[in-house]
Amino acid sequence: MSSNNSQLNKDLERLKAELDRKELQLSSIQHIGIALSSVLNQDELLILIMNELTKLMNAERSTLYIVDNEKGELWSKIAQKAEIKEIRQKIGKGISGYVAETGEKINIKDAYKDSRFDPTTDKKTGYKTKSILCMPIREPVKDEKEIGEIIGVIQILNCKRGYFNVEDEELLKSLASQIAISLVNSRLYSILEERVNELNLLFNIEKVISKANTLDDMLRELIGLIAESMNTEIGMLLIYEPESKKFPLRFSYNLEEKKLKEAAFSNKIGIIGQVLTKGKIYVSNDVSNDKYFNKVQAKYFDINIKQLICAPLISEKNVIGIFELMNKKGENSYFSSHDERMLESISSHIARGIENIRLKEENIKTERLVTIGNMMSAIVHDLRTPMNNIYRHQHPLFWPF
Repeated sequence: MSSNNSQLNKDLERLKAELDRKELQLSSIQHIGIALSSVLNQDELLILIMNELTKLMNAERSTLYIVDNEKGELWSKIAQKAEIKEIRQKIGKGISGYVAETGEKINIKDAYKDSRFDPTTDKKTGYKTKSILCMPIREPVKDEKEIGEIIGVIQILNCKRGYFNVEDEELLKSLASQIAISLVNSRLYSILEERVNELNLLFNIEKVISKANTLDDMLRELIGLIAESMNTEIGMLLIYEPESKKFPLRFSYNLEEKKLKEAAFSNKIGIIGQVLTKGKIYVSNDVSNDKYFNKVQAKYFDINIKQLICAPLISEKNVIGIFELMNKKGENSYFSSHDERMLESISSHIARGIENIRLKEENIKTERLVTIGNMMSAIVHDLRTPMNNIYRHQHPLFWPF
């Protein structure tokens, strides 16, 4: 009888534990549902979802990684209790990198017994990873037959019960779809924000071009405006003369003006030489290992260059100058394909502005010459009558009869 009571008590405790967990799940799902319909800030929403997710999984911490296909990396958008400000992981490396590459779900009871586990972050932080549940986040698709692109990875660490079970996997899978929607919304909002910033910058560039009276005034104002708007530390704008093969006009943002005027720029070697010769944008996000990078020039200016993007200024298929931006602000920042497209558009506006100013200056010169010519003609006309009278007085033979 006592053994039956004991078993009954155990069953009651198990049922109570399951009921408590179900209540917790229901409560968390309700919180997430309310947040999805009321929280407008996508970052706040994702933090809330990740907090609820960690509670649901009865885990110590969770990390939400975003896939950056352009750089071939994952970066931590939300990392709970992380000792490192931002975690970067190469796609294919470590558990999260493996999931991002393969799209497989991974449930590990002991991380250090799995060959795919990368203990680097543990060594840096002193944190001990034990159990891991890691799952891909796929972009929502309209057609159920299609498989969405992997846009993120959720990694849950150290289940307080010991390890994650099948129920945890199913719960995480259902919540991953909600996170996917939030990530897509967040990405769309970022794209919209980028487009608004682009339009504002192009509008301001046009304002500068339209009101500028001289080429110097226009280029000096543009270099600062563009460098700041594109969130870069250094900017340089050089006007090129094909006849002399020199750069007579030079403007910069955060470079010493005297050094800029005296610097030796080649039209054949280095990154500037590449851009002038090929007439195409050049991007380098690791200049220390770039074969075209001029280290002597960087030393001359006493600057530490990490990344750069250099664009040609083209007018009527001829390169009339170069525009270079250096060092994207922010940790782990780099010049993206979006920056490349943006600078291509900016460069065409600058080139057109240069030609407009030059045309305006030529018209002013022509008008001045015409005015001087008209004045001289008037003066000659005014002088002709008295000169003729004088001439006739001196030569009576020509007097009229």
